[in-house]
Amino acid sequence: MISPAFLLVFILVYILIIIFKRINKKNKYQFIYLLLHFIARLFIIVSICLYITLKIKLSVFFISVVKLAALIFIFKHLQSVYLERYVKINITDKLLFTCLIIVNTLNHFGIKLTSFEYHIPMTGSIMDLSKFYFNGFEDVIIISTIIIIYYSVNIITVYVKITINTAIKSKVRTTLLSFFYHYVLFYVLSSIFLSLHVNLILFKLITVEFILLQKIITIASLLVLSATTFILKEISNTRISDKSEHSNIFKQIENHLMLTEAYLKPDYSISRLSIDTGIADYRLRKFMKETNGLTIPMYFNSLRIKHACSLISNGYLNKYTVNALVKECGFKKQQSFNRAFKTFCKVTPSEYFKVCNKIQNT
Repeated sequence: MISPAFLLVFILVYILIIIFKRINKKNKYQFIYLLLHFIARLFIIVSICLYITLKIKLSVFFISVVKLAALIFIFKHLQSVYLERYVKINITDKLLFTCLIIVNTLNHFGIKLTSFEYHIPMTGSIMDLSKFYFNGFEDVIIISTIIIIYYSVNIITVYVKITINTAIKSKVRTTLLSFFYHYVLFYVLSSIFLSLHVNLILFKLITVEFILLQKIITIASLLVLSATTFILKEISNTRISDKSEHSNIFKQIENHLMLTEAYLKPDYSISRLSIDTGIADYRLRKFMKETNGLTIPMYFNSLRIKHACSLISNGYLNKYTVNALVKECGFKKQQSFNRAFKTFCKVTPSEYFKVCNKIQNT
């Protein structure tokens, strides 16, 4: 009988060919993450096939790192499509990798926090290979389980954000949810159950029912995986907004604010700006942050302080009080005005006023 592992190899190769053919300039960042995810999965399955056929056992370090990489890549893919921008591997990802490497190294030299003995009879499941792969590397199992749970929670969090965020383009939203239900959910569940399986073996709690459930999930994921290809075309059509698009949207926001001077209204908010420009709240935040590194409130304050500097330079404080200047520039309190002025001008309003007077009198 052909092992499910060999069937998975053919399916994964087929999917990789489809993904590779559909990569283009518009989707390359998020689609490459998807390609790397399936490559990582293929390596894991090939390692199982090598053991089944030739008794070649790859290192625990290789297996655990590639498994972690597969989770990270699918998470970054979902993030990239959801946020419509290239999401980099961050410091948290690197720290988790480092922890895994350190634990692997310590276990390799016999330094362990936990120690278990395997006295579980063979069940005939592919998962029995875990007894051989992780024997002597029990700490690796524990840290790998923690990491799998961490990324699984993050993946589900992205899904929840997609579900509740009605501002996302309906087509992108439908595509992401379809991909989640048809593939990501099954992948996350199979990863969690694999970790549970290995941990139950360690604590001698494995049951026939759990083994049966594990087999059902493995077969289900195999069938679902083979049906995933029709979604890949839809996912390949999603694209990340480029920098020129971000710049154009920022100019649209800037032109509106310069023309209307709406930022001088103390109660002017991001929701009001969204209504005025027709751009969704989350897009306003994203484009502003990626264009000039500021939040919307900070950007409003930068424009208000720029207006305040112009008024001071033109002698406003020679006729009116500082309190009048505060209200004229859209601030509710003088403390907020002083704090924002110091942030953007590096001096206090009074110091700036003195410098302006000195320049005018010379």
